Amino acid sequence: SRKDWRILTLSAFLSSALTPALFFFALSETSVSNVALISRIEPPLFLLGALLVLGERFETRTMIAALMALTGAIWIIAAQDRGGWAGFGPGEAAAVAGTLSYVASTLVARAGLKRVPLGLFTVYRAVAGAAMYFAGATVIFGPSVFQDLFEPILWQWVWVYAGIVLVMGQLVWAV
Repeated sequence: SRKDWRILTLSAFLSSALTPALFFFALSETSVSNVALISRIEPPLFLLGALLVLGERFETRTMIAALMALTGAIWIIAAQDRGGWAGFGPGEAAAVAGTLSYVASTLVARAGLKRVPLGLFTVYRAVAGAAMYFAGATVIFGPSVFQDLFEPILWQWVWVYAGIVLVMGQLVWAV
């Protein structure tokens, strides 16, 4: 239906265009460690969203584990030499926004796309999201941002990533 296509497009934008853009910006502005630690807000936020938005139930142990991971990440960030929370800048803010975008995408997809076949969902989200990301990056940075797109070394790593992470991840997720 048209509603399914709108929800699918919103999910594609959030998960495959906005989220990576925010994480790439975060990585350009702060350390990988900070981005990884800040992204630990995702499990408790997703569980809370699933409870409030989707009405899903989960075991208390699950929320306790997610909150423990979050507490550990907060503690590590606060104890950093570069000022802890005083060093919270645009990179860290982008990591928070990227994580929120990812959580929103997952909730939107779970709430609105129960009738959409998994194959259609996966392919459309990846293709539409990549097109949106490409268009946005070209507008913001100019076409030169993709000048190395056809370099052989890049494609060797793309195929390694695709084979291990994407194919294996999708197989495990679908099974």
